Amino acid sequence: MSDSGRAEAIIGRVQARVAYEEITDLFEVSATYLVATARGHIFNDANKRTALNSALLFLRRNGVQVYDSPELAELTVGAATGEVSVSTVVATLRRLYGTA
Repeated sequence: MSDSGRAEAIIGRVQARVAYEEITDLFEVSATYLVATARGHIFNDANKRTALNSALLFLRRNGVQVYDSPELAELTVGAATGEVSVSTVVATLRRLYGTA
């Protein structure tokens, strides 16, 4: 990890959204993890993989059954480049994995 402060900032960004925007939707929190991690560039390599895995792990830990889908790679790249918004990530995760 090139800068541990960046990792703390990403976690803080997610926690701030949950606390101050009162987000309780699992898919919204998961999407926030994905976008914040993908755009945060905290590692020298594997930021997008880490972003996707953290988002899916969050869903799994909260009782959502997840599986691999080919569109997740494109979604994650789009989130990392800023071409895909958090709301689009939320909608895609909800469509793929149901309503929680």
